[in-house]
Amino acid sequence: MGISTQSFGKTKAGRQVDLHILRNAKGMVLKVLNLGGIIHSLELPDRDGKAANVSCNLETVGEYEARRPFFGALVGRYANRIAGGRFSIDGKECRLPLNNPPDKPVCSLHGGLGGFDTVIWGLSLTRRRDPWALSCHIPRRMARKAIRAGWM
Repeated sequence: MGISTQSFGKTKAGRQVDLHILRNAKGMVLKVLNLGGIIHSLELPDRDGKAANVSCNLETVGEYEARRPFFGALVGRYANRIAGGRFSIDGKECRLPLNNPPDKPVCSLHGGLGGFDTVIWGLSLTRRRDPWALSCHIPRRMARKAIRAGWM
């Protein structure tokens, strides 16, 4: 078992993107980016012990920023599509930025232009017996309140 961190690159804005690597005794390897909390890869051994990545991923920070495929990313503040990028609450219409590809239905997708997949998350690891728990957080200054998400 082990945990390590390495540089994955920088965003267009110059922010550092790190790749956190978690390994367990059974040969499983989880690689998580602090950019969007993206599960960059999940390597699992087959019955013969040969490991293979079972997740979709891209090779560079630039590709994640340009394409925004949402592969393994934390999405939000909402997931899925809001048709036309608008909805009503108590009779008041709310409009959202439209960010679906031009060949797809007009909508706001997975949190819009500044969704959780674009945020540099703080990552922390805690040991709760076995396995490790990985949690992500956005500082209060970047959201109305602190936001936490996690995997165990």
